[in-house]
Amino acid sequence: MQDALQKSRQGRNVGRKYCANMKQKLFIVLIVFVTIGYYCKGQDLKRERCASGKYGFIDRTGREVVPCKYDYVWHFNERLAPVKLNGKWGYIDMTGNEVIPLKYDYAKYFNRGLAAVQLNGKEMHIDKQGNEYATEEEALKAVFVEPEMVFVEGGTFLMGCTGEQQDSSHDCDEDEKPVREVTLGSFYIGKYEVTQMQWKTLMGSNPSYSKGDSLPVENMYWRDVQKFIERLNAVTGRNYRLPTEAEWEYAARGGNQSKGYKYSGSNLAKDVAWFSEGKTRPAGTKQPNELGIYDMSGNVYEWCDDWFDTCHDSAQNNLSGASSELDTGDTVSLSDTLFMFVFCDRSFNYRHVIRGGSFSHGAYYCRVADRGNSPSHSCFINVGFRIARSLE
Repeated sequence: MQDALQKSRQGRNVGRKYCANMKQKLFIVLIVFVTIGYYCKGQDLKRERCASGKYGFIDRTGREVVPCKYDYVWHFNERLAPVKLNGKWGYIDMTGNEVIPLKYDYAKYFNRGLAAVQLNGKEMHIDKQGNEYATEEEALKAVFVEPEMVFVEGGTFLMGCTGEQQDSSHDCDEDEKPVREVTLGSFYIGKYEVTQMQWKTLMGSNPSYSKGDSLPVENMYWRDVQKFIERLNAVTGRNYRLPTEAEWEYAARGGNQSKGYKYSGSNLAKDVAWFSEGKTRPAGTKQPNELGIYDMSGNVYEWCDDWFDTCHDSAQNNLSGASSELDTGDTVSLSDTLFMFVFCDRSFNYRHVIRGGSFSHGAYYCRVADRGNSPSHSCFINVGFRIARSLE
């Protein structure tokens, strides 16, 4: 009897393992099919090898769009495809027009508006107009569209839980208190959140969950943002950075043109913010705030330069790095340090500040005083950023 029970249990265990393995295999097969389907869906034309041995392209219905006349073709990327004929490479568009002459010894597909080619044994880069650049850095400087910036004149403002930030149904969060007076110098801040096109052009990849060139880039680590800014500075020759938390809130409130709105540019969240949505939206499609800055409420949260504490430090100036991991050059008085040590939760010193709310949160989190935080080593589909720079 015992042997029979044991065999029965073993049989059930084997059955469970078999089912678990089958579920894993089916899941993997499903992922593969979805990935292939997504890739194929993104290809408007499919390359075809004809009986003659030549290559061309057909559309989804099988209609020949580009005749089979090339010795070899690669797939379309950014609506251009490398093609080879009589030993030379060039590029065609999706109607079959040769938009870049067949003259190169070798050519790769376009990515972020550039392609690597070889001519007479010399490697170089070209843009979509066929202009040639000796190095990738020179090419990036030519094709990259520098982010549009808004000048924010310095001044003094009340930061935190000011009167318009609370209503009968909601008080402010504790980390927005106490309200304090902060004085800032003038600076520049991005008119829009950094887009996926801007990110792809410099970084060569796109980490975003929701894809679209005009959508804000999201789903990247804080340190990846620093790499983007480093590359941006190398290409532009400027000194871009993330805004400090104080700069961010001052700009969101409208700077010295502030009308005291609850959200960035309005007392009605729907006028200025994408919130309680299922996805991001193109940058700059809601109303701007008093300074002409878009999406500081809603769409995606935005990384700030500061480390996070559960309450504002009591300093009267524009400090960045209010945690134990202070940035080089920051100055904190003994009284400020004691204040933060006694009253602030120090368990968040591995997190950076995020501000502005997002498409996946309600309007309450889109208020200009609302504070968020995120682990610096994590990435989320509702966190992006905009850039800032000091006066030069």
